[in-house]
Amino acid sequence: MFYIEHCANSKAVTIFIHGGNKMMIEETKRSIQDALCVARNVIRNNSFAYGSGAAEISCSIAVEAAADLVATTLWDGCILIFSSGSTRC
Repeated sequence: MFYIEHCANSKAVTIFIHGGNKMMIEETKRSIQDALCVARNVIRNNSFAYGSGAAEISCSIAVEAAADLVATTLWDGCILIFSSGSTRC
């Protein structure tokens, strides 16, 4: 990866994509397009909707917090294992 910076009056950016095959290049192009659209929408609207597993992570955090309140060691361990399983990929 390389950067060219400090260009006078630059209003355009070129992104070079290199990949092992055409499918990887096309998928990278779609991912970059999605990221640019998200950035544009946040700049326009200054708000965004959570996604990409945010609900699962919130539930996992709540279950882990509840495990701290449980007095029984066996249940505490079970709840912690359950909560950590929801955050693993």
